[in-house]
Amino acid sequence: NRLATKIRQAWGFRQQQLGHHSWPAPRVEAIESWLDEQWLRCVDLGVMAAGAGTPVNPQMELILWEQAIDQDSGKPDMLLPGTLTRQARSAYDIVQRWQVSDVILQQETPMFWRWVEHFRRALTTHRLITVADKANVVRQTYKDGLLPSPPSIHLCGFDYLSPLYEDVLTNTATQITRDEAKKRPAQAVKLACFSESQELSAAVTWAAARQQSDPEARIGIIIPDLSRLRGQTERLLYSQLNPGYNLPQQSRQAPPFNISAGISLSSSPLVSNALLLLELNRRQLPLETLCQILNSPFWGESAPKVRAETETQLREKAQM
Repeated sequence: NRLATKIRQAWGFRQQQLGHHSWPAPRVEAIESWLDEQWLRCVDLGVMAAGAGTPVNPQMELILWEQAIDQDSGKPDMLLPGTLTRQARSAYDIVQRWQVSDVILQQETPMFWRWVEHFRRALTTHRLITVADKANVVRQTYKDGLLPSPPSIHLCGFDYLSPLYEDVLTNTATQITRDEAKKRPAQAVKLACFSESQELSAAVTWAAARQQSDPEARIGIIIPDLSRLRGQTERLLYSQLNPGYNLPQQSRQAPPFNISAGISLSSSPLVSNALLLLELNRRQLPLETLCQILNSPFWGESAPKVRAETETQLREKAQM
C-alpha cells in the first residue's frame, strides 16, 4: 500500500512537470487490495463459488484455530491451544499460498493435518472462506473467461510471488511484466556491526547524514523486526533528526520521519492490561501471562508483597 501511494504521487508529480492540469488516475494497487476488488466483482457477477462463504475475519480465524487445536485428542497434554493459534493460522496461509498438497501434510505433519481438517470443517459449517480461498475464486473466474482480462499487468517491488498468486495473475492477464530494478547495478556498502543496537544506530546516523546533505531526498531504513525495535528506532531517529525533543520546554511537533509499524491500541499499557484480565476467562493460561497480570498496576490495590509471594508460589508449582 505504501509503495502504491508513492507510485501514484510520482505519477502526479510527473504530470505536473509536463504541464498537465488534470490526468486520469493510474490503476496502482497493492496485490491484496486488487484481489479483494476482483473477488467482489465475482460476487457481483453471481459466480457460485464466490457465494460459498463470507471472508473470515482475523479474530474469528484465531478462535477457529484454537478450537481445532483444543479438540485434538492426540495433541501433547502440556500443549496450550492459545499459544499456537497464530502459528497455525500463519502455517495454513503458507500451505494455501504455496499450494502444498494434502498428501504431504498427512505424511509429514499428521498433528497439524488433524487441525487443518477440523478448521476446514468449521469453515464449511459457518460458511466462511480464507484469503487464499478468495484468490482461488478469482483465478477460476478469469480462467473460465467470466471476467474480461486486462491487456497487461505490471508488477513492482516483488522479490517473489507465491505459486497461488502467480497462477492468479497468469490466468488474469495476457501479458505480465516486472520492474527491472534488480538488474540495475547497485552501489552497496557492507558494514559489520558487533550488536543489533550498534547496527541500528549506524543506520540512523547514516540516514541523518544523508538527510543533511540532501534535504529533499527520500531515505528508507529496512528493519526486519521493526515491531520489536520500534521504540528504540523512534528514540534514535528523534535524537538524530530532532535533538532536544524531550526537553521540558520543547514544543510538540510532528516527527520529521515516518515509521511504518504503528502502535496498536492493544499494546498501550491500560488496554493491554485490560485484555490480560479478560484472559482469566480461559481454562488454562501460560505462567508468563499470570505473572503479567499479577504485576499489573491497573487493577486492585498495589499490595506488592502479596503479589510477589503469589508469583513465587506460582513459579514454584510450575517447576514441579
